[in-house]
Amino acid sequence: MSNLIIQLIQSDSIGMFNIGTQIKSIFKLASETTTVKVAFRPSETPGNTTMNINKLNDALKGIN
Repeated sequence: MSNLIIQLIQSDSIGMFNIGTQIKSIFKLASETTTVKVAFRPSETPGNTTMNINKLNDALKGIN
């Protein structure tokens, strides 16, 4: 992640960028470090919390 931020700074990119990687769920992330049981999600909790990183990807294409 820090590599991405450094590239953006060095290329004089301006504006707000969502910095991230490919989509992964909290369940998948947690499963990488511990055994996780499937739990219910309360109805008031949003189901999709992904970020759009198209602006980041477009900026990086212009850098490389």
